Amino acid sequence: MKVVGIVAEYNPFHTGHLYHVEKSRELAGLGSNCAVIAVMSGNFVQRGDIAVFPKHSRAEAACKAPGGPDLVIELPTPFACASAERFATAAVSLLENSGVVTHISFGSEAGEISGLETLADCIDSSEFQELLKTQLSGGMLYPLAMEQAARSIVGSAAEIIRTPNNILGIEYLRALKKFGSKIIPVTMKRLATDHDSDFADGEVASASYIRNMFFTGRAYSAMRYIPEGAIEVFIREIARGVGPIGLHMIDKPVLSYIRRLEPADFEKISDVSDGLQYRIFNEAKKATTVIDAADSIKSKAYTHSRIRRILMHAYLGITSKWESVTPPYIKVLAFNNTGRTLLRRMKTESKVPVLIKPSDARMELKSALSPESYSLSAELLDLEAIVTDLYMIASPSRDFRLAGQEYTSSPIYVE
Repeated sequence: MKVVGIVAEYNPFHTGHLYHVEKSRELAGLGSNCAVIAVMSGNFVQRGDIAVFPKHSRAEAACKAPGGPDLVIELPTPFACASAERFATAAVSLLENSGVVTHISFGSEAGEISGLETLADCIDSSEFQELLKTQLSGGMLYPLAMEQAARSIVGSAAEIIRTPNNILGIEYLRALKKFGSKIIPVTMKRLATDHDSDFADGEVASASYIRNMFFTGRAYSAMRYIPEGAIEVFIREIARGVGPIGLHMIDKPVLSYIRRLEPADFEKISDVSDGLQYRIFNEAKKATTVIDAADSIKSKAYTHSRIRRILMHAYLGITSKWESVTPPYIKVLAFNNTGRTLLRRMKTESKVPVLIKPSDARMELKSALSPESYSLSAELLDLEAIVTDLYMIASPSRDFRLAGQEYTSSPIYVE
């Protein structure tokens, strides 16, 4: 069986995502006979934001959409809320370690693999790394520094590194090479609406446009951009008061926590260097929202997304120790009948433990791993429990703000 891996946030799952899943099956060459595994970000996402609905709800919505993914597994928070390189490396490691994935499919502005592979090889060269250091030493923003360094080597071909999905695509290709993976990469040209665009195009809208509709009293109008099956999940969760959830809903807890921290605490977080810890320490005391804090801290050398990630890491207790590792287990969020078949295969073919029942997680990890690997896995489980507790505080309904839900939320089977 051909199995295509997709890396996504599904924040929330919409018609553009469904198109990607359907197109991915075609690109693998088997159409509807091809299974799809989605590696999905948990309750916090790549740009330092909070997910609009809890991870299990978003995974269920994706699997319930006819033609959607067959199995959704979690990209743990330290890797989901991270730079493009760490995000992609961790996601590819999960697909590689599953033991069943034959292809990886991703959307890109380029729409073809060869140009992305050229840039991936360029970035991995020692010449590029030296040029990048030179550009960064002059205070240039990281994305621009990357383009300038690449341009010195490959000329105008470096222009494709300007756009976010091309950048992620390049990082997926670098990760495949790093792991010596036999997974075949395929890409499709992204639809007209970009991830952060503020408009819709026909029946397709960006995730940020849909989220904005949720927060401006137009939730039910937004459902025109949500596939069948997924609609009922989101309407149910809105009615229950589980979501929608936005970054503005955790302004007070985030600011109240980071104002207690000292500069030395920020030094333990990824991407904090060159005195940035003092700037964060000072500006956090003046800001009244998370966005205000990010606006006042960002500079020529630090993007808004990077600052938001740092603030979220400080709040959630994510330190730089997670930079040097990859996810030590696979955690299942939702699956259908085909996904159940994949899970049976993964139980024997996966290179890391596959966790299905939260209550059995520690026992399974302890029996399958060395003491050192078990310690890392247990630490990640504990961290995710804290992340979920802090996430659920933002639920519109008080009924869902209780702690401990990470240990009681089982994967959702979609018949």
